[in-house]
Amino acid sequence: MNVRELITKALSFYELALEYLENKDYMDACEKAWACIETLRKALLVKTEVSYEKAKTIVYGVPLFTRLLKKLGRKDLLEKYTLF
Repeated sequence: MNVRELITKALSFYELALEYLENKDYMDACEKAWACIETLRKALLVKTEVSYEKAKTIVYGVPLFTRLLKKLGRKDLLEKYTLF
């Protein structure tokens, strides 16, 4: 999967989350919002030339994402990601 496909997929999850939220289906809204966040995490890693296969894993992708945000000086985003 490439970056453009991942961003398109993330936007679809976001739109679904908004629909569920409007219908007061909070559980599904949260699930789709989290799917959006995770898809964007993968897109960021793929953009840095990490393979999609590695980016989608928890064991490799999440620690790499964490290190990347720290190096970019975005501890604020890392803190929010961790809280979610």
